[in-house]
Amino acid sequence: LGQYAEAVRSFDRVLENRAMTGMKWIGSSSDLALFERDEPGTPRKQKPLKFDVLSEIVYNFRGIALLHLGRYAEAQEDFEHVIEVDPGNVSVLQQSGIALLHLGRYDEANLCLDSVLEREPYNAVARSMKADALMNLGRPPRQEHGT
Repeated sequence: LGQYAEAVRSFDRVLENRAMTGMKWIGSSSDLALFERDEPGTPRKQKPLKFDVLSEIVYNFRGIALLHLGRYAEAQEDFEHVIEVDPGNVSVLQQSGIALLHLGRYDEANLCLDSVLEREPYNAVARSMKADALMNLGRPPRQEHGT
């Protein structure tokens, strides 16, 4: 309904209440893992990654509301929080790319949107945002067959 400011306040209350009570809904996923490394690129030990699922959902939706309010830096902080525990979340990667584009962080936006397009090559929004990032970097997007 476009009431983004009220949505942000509601999400803030959820996160505050969860912090005060210490209540968490913990989930784990076999495809998410933390790696400890002896040297770069050499996996040594894998531990299952556990995260507070509800908080990640709240950070995602609060980030979207902040994005709609033009509060791009705050939105990006929320998206980074989600990406840290769920780096393959295409929706959050795309929203992060949009926030980074608005912040003038074009190289980072380009990388984020590349991650989206690796998973969803025909994502029209990501393609458009990537073209904007490249133009702002002074690198016109290359024309690909069929686009």
